[in-house]
Amino acid sequence: MVLIKGKINLLASTLLLTAITAQMATANIASDANTKSVAQTLSTPLYSVAHVKEKDNLNVRAGAGVSNEIVTTIPFDGNTIELLGDEATLGKTHWVLIKWKGITGWVSKYYLTAEKAKVEEAVASVSTDKEEVATEIEQKTDAAEVEKVAITDQDTDVAVEETVAKTNSEAVKVEATADEPQEEWVLRCGNKTPYWKVDVHPKWMDVLKGDYETGLPITKKKQDKNRWNTALKTVVHGKNGRNNLQMTIKYAYSKRCYDTLSGLRVPYKVVTQFNGEELTGCCRAVKVALPQKTKTAETKVSMK
Repeated sequence: MVLIKGKINLLASTLLLTAITAQMATANIASDANTKSVAQTLSTPLYSVAHVKEKDNLNVRAGAGVSNEIVTTIPFDGNTIELLGDEATLGKTHWVLIKWKGITGWVSKYYLTAEKAKVEEAVASVSTDKEEVATEIEQKTDAAEVEKVAITDQDTDVAVEETVAKTNSEAVKVEATADEPQEEWVLRCGNKTPYWKVDVHPKWMDVLKGDYETGLPITKKKQDKNRWNTALKTVVHGKNGRNNLQMTIKYAYSKRCYDTLSGLRVPYKVVTQFNGEELTGCCRAVKVALPQKTKTAETKVSMK
C-alpha cells in the first residue's frame, strides 16, 4: 500500500492508465505482426544464382527448354529469386518456374541455390524488434507511475492500494490477435470457355461452374510420378449428395497448356467430368488465402 499526500484525482488517473495500456497493446500488436511477416518470409524460401561465371547472366525463358524465348536475364550475383511451384523435366535438365523483380519465367534449377543468409537476417530482425518493444513498454510504464503520483492536491491524506504495482503486472496484460487469413498452395484447374474453375486442396475441392458454386470432399486420389518426382498423371474424384466430379490431370511436356484463366502457358492439362458434362482446361499451382471460416466449414462437411 502506497500513501500519497493529497487527494488523488481518480478519474484522471484511470484515464491515464487506460491510455498507457492501449499504447502497450498497440506495441504488442506491431511486434506480433512483424513476427508473422518474418515467419511468412521464412516459409517462402528465396534463392540466389549459382554456377554462373562472373559477369555472365542466367537466362530466364518463357517456357521450360532452351528453345523458348528469353524474357529476361539475372546477373551472376542475382538473389531474392522465388520459386512458384511449377516444375518440368526435359532430358536431364530440371526446369522450375521462378519470379524475380516481378518477372516470371523458367530456369534450370541447377543454377539456383537457397539463401541461408536471409533466414539468419530475418531471425535477427525478430529479436531486435521484440527488444525495442519491451524497452518501449518499460518506459511507458515508468511514465505512468510518475504521472499518477503527480496528480495530487495538498488537502487530505489518501491511501491507494497497490495501484502503481498493478500497472506493471495484471493491468497491462492485453491479448491482441490479428485476424489475418492463412495461405496455402492449391492446384487451380479451369477454363474461360465455358467458364469453370476447381481449386484442389489437400482434402477438399472448391468448384465454380458458371454461376454455380459448391464444395466437394475428395473421395479418391491417385498419382503417377517419374523418377524425378514429377507428377505425370493425377486422378482426383470428389462427391457430395448432388454433385460428382472426376478430374484427370496430365503433364503436357514441351507442348505446354495455355491457361485462359491466367494467360500463362503451364505444364498441366486436364479433362474433367462434372455431373456428366465434359470440361477441358489447364492446371497450375497458385497460392490462395484460407480464411478461418473456410477451415471451420470443411470440418462440418459430411460424406452423405
